[in-house]
Amino acid sequence: MVHCKTVEGVQKELWMFLLIYNLARAVMVQAPSARRSNVSRISFAGALGWMRCAATEIICPPGVVPCRRIRCEPRVDQTPAKPST
Repeated sequence: MVHCKTVEGVQKELWMFLLIYNLARAVMVQAPSARRSNVSRISFAGALGWMRCAATEIICPPGVVPCRRIRCEPRVDQTPAKPST
């Protein structure tokens, strides 16, 4: 949600959103080397939480998504609905 009312303010706010987004993605790329994990296991929300914690110097959450089983498509075999009587 954009809070500014002027065109210049909206542009500044959008640039700040883009800056934070790219900073979080940079943290996500660098984090696996420090944690010895895969890039696909680092969550965007975890990266944002880590940046918030790093700014306030408190203990940071891990931000690592647990390993998931390999999924196949379609996930569920849906049977057609039975006609109601």
